[in-house]
Amino acid sequence: MVLSLPQPLPQQLTLVDPTVLGVEGPSGAPSSPGLRAALLSCPSFKVRCVRGHWPTGIVGDIGAQPFKRVGIRCNQAHTARNTRMCNFVFEEQCEGQCEAYGPIPF
Repeated sequence: MVLSLPQPLPQQLTLVDPTVLGVEGPSGAPSSPGLRAALLSCPSFKVRCVRGHWPTGIVGDIGAQPFKRVGIRCNQAHTARNTRMCNFVFEEQCEGQCEAYGPIPF
């Protein structure tokens, strides 16, 4: 079983059920440590700098930044650092009021 959104989004993740692939161990967990790590890891995503509300307040981006797994989601690994970087890189537009968002806030 492959789960995905009906319309592809930029940097979309497709979740694959490991039981369909036949790679699970007796407990239902992935059988190899490398596969388990791959299924639990998060890629780097583009982080956007937003002043005000998403998406109308986007002032720019600081490129791909690391993300970490939190439950079933991939969240920014360094939200405070990314926010500081946004306010530094886009100093004139942000005036110290930007927040780092990535990839899509929901």
